[in-house]
Amino acid sequence: MPCFLALFYCVRILVEYRLSGGIFLMRLIRNLLALLVLAIGVLWSLQGLGLVQGSFMTGQRQWLYIGLITMLVGLLGLRWANRSRM
Repeated sequence: MPCFLALFYCVRILVEYRLSGGIFLMRLIRNLLALLVLAIGVLWSLQGLGLVQGSFMTGQRQWLYIGLITMLVGLLGLRWANRSRM
């Protein structure tokens, strides 16, 4: 699912770049940072659930909650990065 979201937002950014021609770089950076935060949140959540092995975070329930909050921040960042500007 996160890969689909990343692809969707990358295509959306490229289409907007062709239409607006201006603020492409800043929007791209914001989207990439938000996607990075989202991916880190997914990883931490999976480690908290014990589905990703090899870390001190594996099986620690607190990392599930930290990951969920981080994913929420990433989703809010994507929304902020792609909001309409008038």
